[in-house]
Amino acid sequence: PVVGITGSVGKTTVKNVLAALLSGSREVVAPPASFNNAIGVPATIGRITPTTEVVIAELGTNAPGEIGALAAIARPNVGVLTAIGPAHLEGLLSVSAVLEEKLDLARALPVGSPLILNGDDPILQRVSPPAGLDVVRVGLGRNADFHPRSFGPGEIWTDDGERLTTQFQSEVLLRNLWIAFCVARILGAASDELAGRTAA
Repeated sequence: PVVGITGSVGKTTVKNVLAALLSGSREVVAPPASFNNAIGVPATIGRITPTTEVVIAELGTNAPGEIGALAAIARPNVGVLTAIGPAHLEGLLSVSAVLEEKLDLARALPVGSPLILNGDDPILQRVSPPAGLDVVRVGLGRNADFHPRSFGPGEIWTDDGERLTTQFQSEVLLRNLWIAFCVARILGAASDELAGRTAA
């Protein structure tokens, strides 16, 4: 799997946490920093070897068309949209244009691919992604498809009774951890296996 992650905020955190969760049992290629542009994405893809099992690509944008171009390089088959907000408006001009640009990741996914959306983001709650994708809304709120049983500073309790402990205290960071945890689950990792790694 190649996981493409984009969003106005949170993409680097989700990328870092997802890589940490998966690296204990799989060989993962992920950018070591915010390598999310026309130089950084090819550098990430260039690190793939015959033994690589998961690739995580962070896709950023400053102007229309960049997400589509980066997706053509990374060729993701799992998509993650972390949040939509007023970022890079000097090139994208409006929040609605930011949304359209970020949705180019979804448009690049093969039919049947998982598309994970932040289910707590008010814009992503209303969006209609391209047809043919397996859309999963992940969030801390009860309206999300995947939400925890409960959460608080430093911990998240899953529906199957696993306690995720973390240094994260804020709701924003806990949500990013939860998104990464759910992506790892979608990729086949077991809850108990992941729970032992979240504290790091």
